[in-house]
Amino acid sequence: MDKIVKWTAGSSYSGPPLSQAELYDLRCELKINPFLGMMKDFSLVPGQTNGFTGEAHTLPFGSRRHEPATFPCVTQLIVITKEAPWCTVVKNESGVTVGDVVVKIYSECALALNILIPFQMSYDDNWNSYSTPMGDWELMTLPRRVQEHIHLCSAMRTGLPRSQLKRYDWLQHHTMFNGLRKDRDFAQERLGYDASNVFIMDLCM
Repeated sequence: MDKIVKWTAGSSYSGPPLSQAELYDLRCELKINPFLGMMKDFSLVPGQTNGFTGEAHTLPFGSRRHEPATFPCVTQLIVITKEAPWCTVVKNESGVTVGDVVVKIYSECALALNILIPFQMSYDDNWNSYSTPMGDWELMTLPRRVQEHIHLCSAMRTGLPRSQLKRYDWLQHHTMFNGLRKDRDFAQERLGYDASNVFIMDLCM
């Protein structure tokens, strides 16, 4: 009998993806795909990762992109980071994959800071009308030195003294993906609750 590999692409081994409601009812703990837990050398700044254009088929680890992001597989993951105030919600009714996670994080980091992103606050299948505008008013809450450094990072990337700030500018020099992990205390502090499909993204220089 062949050895069952739970990270095999598709639902043959990981089973049908669990919805938010099913995940809550079953109180199921998720394991992150080891590849996402250890992935390095991937920049969230456009043009910094060789060959990657933002499309899933151009990911440098193409052979892994169809693997389930978690075991068991789920239809939604929430990714937060200590480096920034926004949340990234990754959804796929067929089951969130490694490629889904990376492409979603990458695309949202390229958004302008004033873009509105809906975020599901309640731990169920119902969406609340809540959105997080990222704009100059939030920059004003940061120390003056940090504000100046964010604008400096933007100027270094664009060659312009002032331009539309992007989310990766907010990250300053911490724009390298450094894996996903669990941190229940931080999730509780940031979201007001913790759930098994909430993961913390580490970033590095």
